[in-house]
Amino acid sequence: MDKIEVLPSRAPVVSEIFVAPDDVKRKIAFNLAISMGEPEVRVYIHSLVNKQEGGDFEFLIAKHLKDRLYSHSSGKGTKLLTLGEILSGKHAKRLAKLYATNNEIDIDNIIANYPLLQISVPEVNEAVNAKSWDSSNQPLLVAYMPSDRNRNTIPAFDYKGNYYELEREDVEEQPVVLVSESEWVIAVRKEGFQSSNSRIAPCEEMLRSVAIHEDASYLYVFRDAYYDVSFTCGGGGSTPGGGSTPYPPVSNPSCPRDGRSNVTPDYIGNVKFKSMEALRKVAGIDPDNWDFFEGKLEFEILIAYVKPGSTKVEYRVVAKRIPQKYFKECRFLGFADCSVKWYNAGIQTLYWNWNTYGPAVYYEWFEIDGGEESEYNVWPGYIDLTLQPATYITHAYDDYIGGAIVEYCDDIRSQGTKYSTDLLEFYIYQPQ
Repeated sequence: MDKIEVLPSRAPVVSEIFVAPDDVKRKIAFNLAISMGEPEVRVYIHSLVNKQEGGDFEFLIAKHLKDRLYSHSSGKGTKLLTLGEILSGKHAKRLAKLYATNNEIDIDNIIANYPLLQISVPEVNEAVNAKSWDSSNQPLLVAYMPSDRNRNTIPAFDYKGNYYELEREDVEEQPVVLVSESEWVIAVRKEGFQSSNSRIAPCEEMLRSVAIHEDASYLYVFRDAYYDVSFTCGGGGSTPGGGSTPYPPVSNPSCPRDGRSNVTPDYIGNVKFKSMEALRKVAGIDPDNWDFFEGKLEFEILIAYVKPGSTKVEYRVVAKRIPQKYFKECRFLGFADCSVKWYNAGIQTLYWNWNTYGPAVYYEWFEIDGGEESEYNVWPGYIDLTLQPATYITHAYDDYIGGAIVEYCDDIRSQGTKYSTDLLEFYIYQPQ
């Protein structure tokens, strides 16, 4: 029997993982920090993060590089500056007395190479977040996320250029501004677009239609929208009507999906971590580690399947961002005295056409943290244990949450059937 393989998507492939070197993020953080003495800069940054363009208190630098705002630091009246000029340090010549090191950078070139750089005010807990920042009067420290995720402190600067190593307790009482990489956006290179290939061109048009920003080099697309486009272009029944017959070849009264799956999609319903230890592991919560913010968990759920009569593994991916706080109940802020609870995720996954997905699919869960590429094995073992697992490329810093087999004839009525991975439990159901 042939070795199974993953079929590539017809949508443009994202092969790069854009992680900026620490020195780049350090200079951006420094240049922004010394501008925090100017109320106009603080109010501008605050207003952008409060828009929560990606769901959290954050914004993509590339999208706002040319935004203009006022700065009064020259001493010669008001000057109109762009965000790019502030982050590049070009205006810092007027603040030369504050520091001795030249931190002027080519911000346009940096964004061309590292398009996912973002600025955020991470949420520590319900009391310490962007909403608690009095930006008209309070210059915040500006930190940057280092590449070493295991370090116990995080580097930061104040508006006078002073350097700090922040401990956990340093940021539990007031928010900080953070320079890091976005986890909610995919940057798709535009090289090779305007393809003459009639199969590829519609995918590019669809990507443009869902892009949140476009510059000379990239289309910027939300991760879940990218996967929806990718799967639609690749076929496989993402919309009703996929396949040549609407139902399995033989109707089976014991299969609740029979007669429904071409008009009603499957959903991931209730989700719960198995323990607080499991939630801490996936969320990166460590008392000795700085990755403790009460932000959102971004899940990628890879659904692997083999079409009847084929030996090739295909897959689709759905993505969802869910605040950590929805998975736990706590008597106090943070993780003190907490227990896990069920959360109704409401994630639409697929229309289960028999000719596309066959008798079973394999749900494999990841939590996206960003980082360099690494390999995971997809193992739809229900097919044939003699087959080799397919390989799916994802990120080195991603947390693998585990997988579970979902069968066509499982009960999808009411709250559906419960499945279990190494770290969490979830239900699959169809609205009745």
